[in-house]
Amino acid sequence: MTKIAKILVVFVAMASLTFLGFAITTTVGGPNWEDQIPALVNYKITLGGDSANPVWQAVTVRDEPVNGGQNKVLAKVLIACVEDQNRRDAEKLTRLNERKPQLEEKLAQVKASTAPDDASLLGYSKYLREHLDKTAKEIEAATKQVVQKTDEVKKIEDEIATRYRDVLRLEAQLRQTRGDQFLLTTIRQQLIDQIVQVDGLLSRARERNEQLYNPKPE
Repeated sequence: MTKIAKILVVFVAMASLTFLGFAITTTVGGPNWEDQIPALVNYKITLGGDSANPVWQAVTVRDEPVNGGQNKVLAKVLIACVEDQNRRDAEKLTRLNERKPQLEEKLAQVKASTAPDDASLLGYSKYLREHLDKTAKEIEAATKQVVQKTDEVKKIEDEIATRYRDVLRLEAQLRQTRGDQFLLTTIRQQLIDQIVQVDGLLSRARERNEQLYNPKPE
């Protein structure tokens, strides 16, 4: 074996080892592609097939097929979903750009048709603001009057409460006076009765005295 052949053998062996290391790194230490699945919110990605031959499958949330959405390698399925989303966005943008002149023309027509109404709306808006300001001032004045009347009513209620307490006090005094009057009437009646009794005793005493000092002749 020549020197060049030996060098080629060593180079091929090293290249094989390098490729093997790259494959192992990609398979074991590469990014966790399954963590990227939730980011594709418009797609449903599932693992199908059997345990011996698993296959990743992707469809849209509306169960529409995805070009290249079926592969054993999850990364390729994710790339297919991203490309499908980009394609759909581009198509949507194209449709919007195609409708843009029509929409701009319609917007110009709407502005032209509503221009006369703008002045009327501005005038009516000014009228409403003036009416609102006037109403606010009236409400403020009415509120002040209500507060004033409330204070007056409070004073009247306080006066009524004071008068009511005076009435209760006078009623208590009246009841006490009536009780005293009844007691005095009772005492007066007792005195009258005693006077009558004393008068009766005096009459009998005078009669007795008359009999003692002026006896009737026999």
